[in-house]
Amino acid sequence: MKLYNILAGAAMLASLVACDHSAKYQTNAFARLTADTYSIKENGGTLRIPVSVFNNDGNSTNVTFVVEDITTAEGSFYSVEPSNGVLSFTGNGTQYITLNIVNRAGEYTGNYALDVTIKNATNDVDVSGLTSARVIIEDNDHPLSFLLGTYTLAGKADYWGDSFDFSVTLAPDPSDITKVIVQNLDPYFAQNGIDAAHGANQFSGQVNDEHTQILVPKNQLIGYKDVYLFGSDAANFNDASGLTDLLIEVGENSITIPNAWGLRNGDGYWCLYNGPMTLTK
Repeated sequence: MKLYNILAGAAMLASLVACDHSAKYQTNAFARLTADTYSIKENGGTLRIPVSVFNNDGNSTNVTFVVEDITTAEGSFYSVEPSNGVLSFTGNGTQYITLNIVNRAGEYTGNYALDVTIKNATNDVDVSGLTSARVIIEDNDHPLSFLLGTYTLAGKADYWGDSFDFSVTLAPDPSDITKVIVQNLDPYFAQNGIDAAHGANQFSGQVNDEHTQILVPKNQLIGYKDVYLFGSDAANFNDASGLTDLLIEVGENSITIPNAWGLRNGDGYWCLYNGPMTLTK
């Protein structure tokens, strides 16, 4: 029994001696971005995009990047630093690609999109994970900029007496500067995930020349089954005699829907709201 224990102990000691207790854990060194989307107003000055390198060996590496325009437009919208497209690191660290934004005040060109991509790195450092980011330079000079934004109304009761909080956004129509996209107009559908973030609950509206009204054509689909929008010709459904386009009146930092409106499909009415209702920015 003692001999067995001695032999077993000797075998264990030999095994331990054979092991390298200073084992090195191999990890791949890599470079990456930290986000895939950025936005900045055209008068925002500079945008700094972090590039991080994880390299525990402490070796130096050069990370190259490119900036590619997505939007085609005349003139300059930004400059880049470093201009040679190379960031130099030693070991772990974070450095920045800097975009200096050109403020083209008083000139409407629309939003400008570009992609920033890290392409490769030297000394066995991989480029992995997030390697490209979309940047949007937002134009401040949209002719309807005074109107754009989010408008709210708390505790508005629908036709049946249920209370809803409205949060409606007027967004620019990228295809027509005289129109807006009315987002999340219906709160019932919005709170159930049928919302602008999922490409639904969005309706096109035509702004008149005086910028005092928005006309939202009826029969636009909300994005759930065949449910569509409609307005009416009276403030209260009990007085209404017909379905019409939806009229929105524009005030100072407010919008008002004067008449009753709602949503329906072949199965009947889904949501009904009596007017007037005023939402404030």
